[in-house]
Amino acid sequence: MRKPESLQQLGWSAFIYHYSSNYDEDYQALMLKQIVKDLRENPKRVKADDFSKQVIGFLNKWRCRIEKTTSKARDILNALNKLHDRFQRLSNVDLMAADLDASGSDVVDIYNKLRETLGSTATSKLMHILNDGLFVMWDNRIRKEYECKDNGRGYLKFLREMQEFAKEVVEDAKRRGISDPADFLSDKLG
Repeated sequence: MRKPESLQQLGWSAFIYHYSSNYDEDYQALMLKQIVKDLRENPKRVKADDFSKQVIGFLNKWRCRIEKTTSKARDILNALNKLHDRFQRLSNVDLMAADLDASGSDVVDIYNKLRETLGSTATSKLMHILNDGLFVMWDNRIRKEYECKDNGRGYLKFLREMQEFAKEVVEDAKRRGISDPADFLSDKLG
């Protein structure tokens, strides 16, 4: 697996992914649900049964293999409640503008705490659900490709690499006269 090096390569990667999977539909449906808003604003409002059905159900569609029980949902929600202040500090931070040196300890602590309850793939995907502008999803294959350890520091290293990659894509887009690569790709893919 090689990362795309330009907007054109990223566009082709997105195109192939978009038309070869239905993950986008599941993702978009979840991100519009009230439970995501509640998890971001006040996870104490979320019932374990709803979390199990909606969030764990979604994560398992994405091959996370999480036990879909009320007990497991309670464990994850307890961790999210303990981490709520850290997530709130990062709630308006996006990857492009993030000062990962300043926010790195929050990223590391969030990852490590969730990792006590979830696998590495589910941890990154749940973090992304809670802040899709900052946290990038990974799986074991991606983690190994980028030579990142399965811990908070490894995930922070990965975010730094993704931030650098995003900046390179934006610069490539500007050279091509495209001011917003995300809008450009969305328009092209529908």
